[in-house]
Amino acid sequence: MKLILSLFLTSSLFLTLGLKKENTVRFKEVTYADGFYTYQDRKLTGEIIDYYEDEVLKFRYRVVDGYLHGTAYEYYHDGSVKTERTYRFNKLHGEYTEFFDSGDVKISFDVEMNAYGGGEKVEGIEYASKPGKKLKDMGNGVLFFFEQGKELDKTSESLSILQQSKIEIRKEEGGKVIYKN
Repeated sequence: MKLILSLFLTSSLFLTLGLKKENTVRFKEVTYADGFYTYQDRKLTGEIIDYYEDEVLKFRYRVVDGYLHGTAYEYYHDGSVKTERTYRFNKLHGEYTEFFDSGDVKISFDVEMNAYGGGEKVEGIEYASKPGKKLKDMGNGVLFFFEQGKELDKTSESLSILQQSKIEIRKEEGGKVIYKN
């Protein structure tokens, strides 16, 4: 019995020492370089947050060992959710939903994989042109990121949070624009 208790305490101590301290850090205190988010010269584990000028929460991104990982939220000034998206090791992957300020879904889709130099493939696009309108099935497409009107030729895992705020979704065939924010 003493041996079992001793093994349990020893393994608990190793597990505790191995856990990283989680931080909640404001965006302006974080450095993004070489695909990693760092805080005080260490890879960040915790959350990156930012606020509007009047200290209302603007966004919250989950970070694990320097990578965006988990569900990220952007908020309207009134506190309602603007976007909800999922990351896996800095890669936008899985569910992405953008809402009108009324709370109705504006657009939703699943980010699947890189189109290798041609955006990121998305599936199951549903879009509503106005609040209260029924979501329309738009099929599949390709997601692109923009910065100051210029298309970025990188995928989500190589772009910082701020470079992922302007998007455009095009049909795979012909490149017709389905959505632009």
